[in-house]
Amino acid sequence: CRFLRLGFIASSGLHLLLVMLKLAGADGGHAGLLKYYPGALSCPKASLASLVMHALVVFAALTPPAKVPKSTGSSTTPVALEAVPVASPGASPTAQESLSNPSLGQRAM
Repeated sequence: CRFLRLGFIASSGLHLLLVMLKLAGADGGHAGLLKYYPGALSCPKASLASLVMHALVVFAALTPPAKVPKSTGSSTTPVALEAVPVASPGASPTAQESLSNPSLGQRAM
């Protein structure tokens, strides 16, 4: 899980850095953007959404995970068991039991 977080930080952070350099004019300014990346300016809302999403990924990956207190004693966690209804001895079988058990007077096809 740690390597996944580091990969998100590195890849999304590098993407944001490269986009900021492009917007700052590192490869020709506005004319370079129009020539090399026409899609970035043809749909600015999608480009902005992509930048916000990458920034959110970097922020989420940099946020430390919540601390989970370690339990003392056994290393296993207790599991709650579901209560199973018990039928009285004289009760007739339910519809589900009669469908799943062919020995209750049903013929197999």
